[in-house]
Amino acid sequence: GTSICRYQIIATIVKPKKKKDPNFHFNIKLNKKIFRDGEQFIIHIDPNIKMFVNIFSWNPYGSKGTQVSRIFPNKYEQDNKIENKRLIPGEEKRYKFIVKYPDEVQDKKYIDQYLIVLATKKNITFLKDYEFKNFQAIIYEIPNNEKRKETIIYDILKN
Repeated sequence: GTSICRYQIIATIVKPKKKKDPNFHFNIKLNKKIFRDGEQFIIHIDPNIKMFVNIFSWNPYGSKGTQVSRIFPNKYEQDNKIENKRLIPGEEKRYKFIVKYPDEVQDKKYIDQYLIVLATKKNITFLKDYEFKNFQAIIYEIPNNEKRKETIIYDILKN
């Protein structure tokens, strides 16, 4: 038997207003790529120069409401200026990031989740939660030479 899968993509394609700054970047990774529900993840970040970092969790399986939530900075760690290689959360901090398998998805053995890491040259205050479409629009408003965005994909195994 043959299966056919069709997708429809709606996109707005525009030419960027400014080019990215090659002197503004960072390396980022998680402590591992595959997690079980309830495990802790740690973010390793290594910037090449001073930057202000915001980290968002994107749940594509969420309802139409909140899909993107800011996890850093947060109430435990409010200073998002990063100048040197470090861990988030830091070892001295009193909080952890715990992976949670989404309640909305029960028919799969594992799902992919996303962290969106946005570094900017100037500190920008973001809301705690966004709908994905609105989040993308706000990021687009920041000039390309003033930001660097990376997306980390990781898997969560259902227990």
